[in-house]
Amino acid sequence: MRYVTATFFLVMLLFAVLQYNDPDGPFWMLAYGIPAAWAGLATVAPDRLHGTVMRSLLAGSLITFIAATFVFWPTTAGWWHTDVWWNDEPAREGMGLMLSTLMIAVVAMIAFSGRGRVRNRTAAGSLSRSAPRERRI
Repeated sequence: MRYVTATFFLVMLLFAVLQYNDPDGPFWMLAYGIPAAWAGLATVAPDRLHGTVMRSLLAGSLITFIAATFVFWPTTAGWWHTDVWWNDEPAREGMGLMLSTLMIAVVAMIAFSGRGRVRNRTAAGSLSRSAPRERRI
């Protein structure tokens, strides 16, 4: 899963960098930078996503991006056709927010599924923190 989140991180980082000359660039840098930050965190430190504060922030980000996707949803007929989104900036912006939302949703699934936790199963089947093993001589 780290390869997926690393790819998300690089793609969103590239999208954010490409916004430097856009008139509303700071907004779009933030719109692409937030998913890049979440994907980067899921890549290098997935265990950090499992805290209550981080899950709350991630859930808030996801809700915010879902709402923004509805606000920026393309209204142009046939916006998914290449000849339309190639020439229509609102269609491209809506699609960019759709990708951002999708990437945050994937990171949220990782965080809320428990993947990336550093835990072991005990003999009783419950989860416990990894403890150093005793050395037998």
